Amino acid sequence: MSFLDPAFLFSFLPITLLLFALAGRMYGPSGGCAVLILASLVFCLPYGWPFFAVATASAVVNQIAFAALVRPSNLERARLRRQIFVGTLMFNFGLLIAIKYAALFEAVPGATPLFAVISSAIPITISFFTFQRTVMIFDAYQKRPETMEFSAGTLSDHLRLGAFSLMFANLVIGPIAYISEIGRQLKSSTFGRLRIADMGIALTMIVIGLAKKILLAEPLDTSVVSPIFAPANAHQEMMPVEVVMGMVGFYAQLYFDFSGYSDIAIGIARLFGLELPINFNSPLRACGVVDFWKRWHITLTRVIARLLFTPLAVTGTRFAIKHGLRGNRFKLSTSWLPLLVNFEVIGLWHGAKWTYVAFGLYQGVWFILETEVRLSSRWREFAKRTSGNFRLRAGQILMFAPMVVSFAIFRSKSMKDFSHLMGNLGHDWLAVLHKPWGEALNIQRSATLLVSAFLVIWLCPNVYEFLHNAKPGIITWTVPSTTPKWMRFVWRPTLIWAALTMMLGFLVIASLTVAAPFVYGGF
Repeated sequence: MSFLDPAFLFSFLPITLLLFALAGRMYGPSGGCAVLILASLVFCLPYGWPFFAVATASAVVNQIAFAALVRPSNLERARLRRQIFVGTLMFNFGLLIAIKYAALFEAVPGATPLFAVISSAIPITISFFTFQRTVMIFDAYQKRPETMEFSAGTLSDHLRLGAFSLMFANLVIGPIAYISEIGRQLKSSTFGRLRIADMGIALTMIVIGLAKKILLAEPLDTSVVSPIFAPANAHQEMMPVEVVMGMVGFYAQLYFDFSGYSDIAIGIARLFGLELPINFNSPLRACGVVDFWKRWHITLTRVIARLLFTPLAVTGTRFAIKHGLRGNRFKLSTSWLPLLVNFEVIGLWHGAKWTYVAFGLYQGVWFILETEVRLSSRWREFAKRTSGNFRLRAGQILMFAPMVVSFAIFRSKSMKDFSHLMGNLGHDWLAVLHKPWGEALNIQRSATLLVSAFLVIWLCPNVYEFLHNAKPGIITWTVPSTTPKWMRFVWRPTLIWAALTMMLGFLVIASLTVAAPFVYGGF
């Protein structure tokens, strides 16, 4: 079931809210959790029985493992807990690899037909809930205090864990939440009640998210991106101006598509009184690659940094100290290699393609170079002589083209297709002036759409700045606002803002046709 489906928006969601309120009134937080679990199971059904089976089986296995890890009688049984932990990780990632990376097994004799059937049976990937449940198991294994709250193993505890693991708001495409962020919310005395304040905030976020997807991401895709990447993948000749517009268009399209989904997901959770973590914070305004990854797909990067980069960096540091490494060899062991592995995993997380490998390598090398520059004495001297605003604007300008190129790699079907795309930049840049009137008009319309999209990106407050006073989501990284002061509008629960939200909502509903799936639904 898609968030863009009218049946979801105008039938499933209102009915679920009604049942949630009734169950909450009768049975408190446990009743609310039970409704969320049942609604999430129904939500999974349209994706097919294979996905339903995988999603629910994974939830059950992880919940049983979690309960065993926090059971008081097992807390001192280190070997048993380690076996449970390792076994659950093998189950989670074995399932993920079998479904998502079936292409890797094509070389195994006799395995190709089996994995082809497995991968084709699941219409969407399972990456997001696999990572969320893995972190839950990781927290339980580390005996974090918030996981010990479930040690009693009561029905209420199991319902809370089930609601956390299966909650349809962020089940399919995130944001990836921690049990420490959601667990206590699910047992709050107010959970199970519908609150007017939450409704206003939630509906505003849902409308804004839908507007990003339907009014911006979809037109960018159909008018700017697909008309360029389709012929590029077919190795047709194109004008440099068209290539640049297509690359820049995808950079904006992917942002609006994925951040729009995240806004909707966070808004849906807020309807039920739950705060999810923020996933985007104006990443296209970042002043460098380090700043970018504090703003883009935040919930994925923090998980990979925690589970992968930090352990690798700690291990590398111990190795460097033990062997007396100095200088660049010390940095290679403690920072550079862990960062490269970190970004390669981020790239390969999207799928088994060489373009994703190249994307991860590109981002990792860039991240290392920028980090080293910012640690240098010359940078410190430069920072003393310049203002923060100058460095911000200069960084935004310098980052733009390299980041657009990296996402063009991401969008290309193969490195050969990307090479052909970039090769077209060597053609005649003035050829656009000789285009027939009709084609020139289409290019002008596409350019106008691009300019409008980037005016929204660069000038308008993001949804979290806009709803700042209402605390719409959990903040992982605090980054400075880059919204011009004269555009820093702040939402308030007033009739004026309600009317403006309704107007935008009607515009979205009027444009709500058979929209393309969310891009990250394929990851």
